[in-house]
This record gives sequence, structure tokens and C-alpha cells, in this order.
Amino acid sequence: MNREEKLMLCRRCTNRSHDYRRGTICSITGAIGFWEDECRSFNEDPSVSAESLRQQSASTGQAKTSRQRELWGEENLSDTEPARISGFLSFYLYFFTPVGILISMVMFALRLKLDASGVELWWQLVDMLYMLFYCYFGIYTIYGFVKRKPDAVFIAKYHLIFLILDKFIGLMAGPGDSVLTSAPNMMSGAVMSALLLSYLYTSKLVARLIPKESRRVGGFNLTMVVLSAVFLSFFIILSIISRYLNAA
Repeated sequence: MNREEKLMLCRRCTNRSHDYRRGTICSITGAIGFWEDECRSFNEDPSVSAESLRQQSASTGQAKTSRQRELWGEENLSDTEPARISGFLSFYLYFFTPVGILISMVMFALRLKLDASGVELWWQLVDMLYMLFYCYFGIYTIYGFVKRKPDAVFIAKYHLIFLILDKFIGLMAGPGDSVLTSAPNMMSGAVMSALLLSYLYTSKLVARLIPKESRRVGGFNLTMVVLSAVFLSFFIILSIISRYLNAA
């Protein structure tokens, strides 16, 4: 008996109770169904049928799916037609990500030109590594979704987390003089990235394009993720030390 079947049985029992955090629990043990094959405390409630519970569960699932589709502009998404990149996903892949990559490259070129004589070489190398990691994950996100790669969703999520952390590092180090490095711009970038991250987790279209059971990551991309995570950790520590020294 799986978890869902146990919960279904609990909902038909007169000994059921409700916890606002955990949902349906046993009023005797205070826990969610934990037995292996049979619950000795089960006492069927004749007013609740298994069929009505299944219909209620299906209705709740459909309502949740409908709300998610409306939120991301997927209310017209067909469950029978082949899935294709459209709606909010198109905005993310074909506008937000390319523009972010372009801005990252332009900002790096400007910093390299303006600070070539006044910034230590290792800071320039750190900046270059960041730009390469960010651009690689962004480009692969677009390529991965177009080609339906099994690691596309994982890389897309990691790319957005990378961007969110970068914005907070920028805020921690102090806003710059340009519009792109101002505090409001960095905050809006972090918020937009967080919104896109939640979209990847809840979108029905993303789930159909690259089903969860087919997703996996490995090889070169896994190596890039590990290296960039180590680099980002180093970058965060470096920014904290730099901020502390400047304050002192």
C-alpha cells in the first residue's frame, strides 16, 4: 500500500483528525498513516466513500493545474497536442536570457576597458570567469530547451540561481554608478530571476517539454556546475572580505 492509498484510508476513518501543517492525521497516534499492511485502529466512516474522495482529489488537482496555467499564460495548453515552446517560456528563452547574456558581455568589455590600468590582474580574471560561466549556462539553457536535452531544466534553474546570487553579491559590495549596476536594477533583476525560477518549477509546459522522469545531468555540464559553484563561493567570500576592508 503506497502513501496515497494510506491517506485515502485515513480520510475514510472515524479516527481521522486534521493538522493545519500536515493535513489528515490519526487522532490516536497523532501521525500520518505509518502501518505496513493493515491499520488495526481503522474504523470506517459510512458517510465517506472512496469514490467521493477520488473525485474530490481529482477536482483539486485539476483546479491547481488550471490556476498554474492561468498564471503563466498556459490556459490554452492542450494535453493531446505536441508541446512546443510558447508563451512565458518564449519570453524567458528568447528575450530574457539573450538580453542578460548581451548585457553581461557589454559590461565585462566596459569594465575591462575602463579598469585595465587600475585593477589587479586576478580581479580581471575573476570577472572573466564569472562572465564565461554565466554566458555558458545561459546559452546552454536556450540550446537545451530547443533540443529537449535531459539536463536543460536543471541548467536553467542553476543559471537563474547563479544570477540571483550575483545580484545579491552586487548589492552586498555596493551599487555602482551606472544604471545597470544601481541598487533598484539589481533588485529587479533578482526578483525577475526568482519569478522565472518559480515558473520552471510549476509550469505544465516545461513538464511536458522535458518530463521529470527523463531529466538527468552529468558529464561536462555537471563538471561546469561544480566548478562554477566553487568559483561563486570564492567570489562571495572575496566580496565579504572586500566589503569588510573597505568599511575598516
